[in-house]
Amino acid sequence: DKPDVSDGSIPHGDCRNYAWDSAEERLLLVSDGGIFGRESPRESGGKWVSLNGDYASMELLSAHYDWRDDRYIAGAQDNCAQVTPINSTSSDVAVGFVEGDGTVTLVDSNANPSRLFGTTQFLGVGTIDIDPSIDVSSTVGDDDDGCGGLCFTQGDKFINVPIDKYFPEPSTFPFFVQPYALNRQDPTRLQFWTNGTTERPSAFYEFSIPYTVKDKDDIPPPTKIVETPEDSFFLDFISGGTVPGGAEEDPSLIIGMSNSHLYVRSNLTNDGDFVSHELPAHFATPVTLLYDDAQKGARILGPVTHGRTASLTVSPSDSSVIAVTGWPDVSSNEGDEVVFLTFDGGHTWTNATGNLREAAGVVGKARPGGVLIVDVDADGVSAQNGTSRVLLVGTSSGVLAASISESLESEPKWQRLGSCDEFPIVLTADLDYEPHSDRLIAATFGRGIYSLKNARETLRQLTL
Repeated sequence: DKPDVSDGSIPHGDCRNYAWDSAEERLLLVSDGGIFGRESPRESGGKWVSLNGDYASMELLSAHYDWRDDRYIAGAQDNCAQVTPINSTSSDVAVGFVEGDGTVTLVDSNANPSRLFGTTQFLGVGTIDIDPSIDVSSTVGDDDDGCGGLCFTQGDKFINVPIDKYFPEPSTFPFFVQPYALNRQDPTRLQFWTNGTTERPSAFYEFSIPYTVKDKDDIPPPTKIVETPEDSFFLDFISGGTVPGGAEEDPSLIIGMSNSHLYVRSNLTNDGDFVSHELPAHFATPVTLLYDDAQKGARILGPVTHGRTASLTVSPSDSSVIAVTGWPDVSSNEGDEVVFLTFDGGHTWTNATGNLREAAGVVGKARPGGVLIVDVDADGVSAQNGTSRVLLVGTSSGVLAASISESLESEPKWQRLGSCDEFPIVLTADLDYEPHSDRLIAATFGRGIYSLKNARETLRQLTL
């Protein structure tokens, strides 16, 4: 940086490694933003230059597909939430919004145009905000809070969800990858969990965001849904679903998990309070930052877990069918990697790990995450009978899939989904299924977004 670099150029932060380019006599730096070169590094007056060229891959923590406009949104490690152009191709350049580490993304295709949601670390509370629809070069000193750390794009607009206005305390959202969800029955309801403070208990809240909303000032204040059990926290959750057996929809349903417990809540049972079930295996708790009470609870920078350590999935046709997985530890490579299934909402569990490690073909860890259940019958009838569901999980070597049913007499048999020519050997952080387009989406940590069309038929072959 200045004064050693005369033009003030700097490389992307979050450095990963250095190397020496003897042919060009320059220093090379690899970071979350790609590859950079420092010209004339032995003297003042040199500069940093990008060597990325057409290198287009990013480290993605999540990805979703918008079938209405044929485009994608992804959360990119240290590179914002990224949204591709309408009718996008693999060579198109995405636009970044919400400055920082893109994390959880979602799509509401009930809206027309669709709403594509993105956020940064800690649900955007305490991060820099940039709205790409505004020419920030014309507003000196203004980082533009118009979009914010939790934001959605609809058509050509970027609209802030003003979560930091109502929950400004950094300790409210302790996890780097902080989950939020759109209700399955009514996606205008955006729900999130808040860690408690001295002034309010831990609870779930929701923003109601009607389709008439044009900017953040149109969004009403959030309302509290339900307080959460003492000492509970939520690493992943879903909003909305079905009653047990799938006979009726239940928009009041919340199913979530900590590292050690499954939590189930419905207005139809237990007076609308949460019921907890201990998980058959305990997963790692993310490393979180400390807070400086003298600075209004500001975060103290230090080591922090940059990804999910546990994830769950719930069958769209029967919310009693749930799968969980995660990492056993974040401080070492010790511990068993497992996947568990329940067909009765967490009362009993089946070990579904089986041959997962062998199918992944790893020497080290399989790193299971991004677990997903797909009901492969279009009408959901056979799925309700427990015969046509496929369980998928992202691993360090790609996506694995296995057929599951309640009548399992042995552990599922996992197999890799796609050849290495079709899907590279890469850590797969998240999976999503978009039912209208019948498309499976995979977010990879370094190789971009992968999409499988006609996914239901491909997955159905695993059940035969």
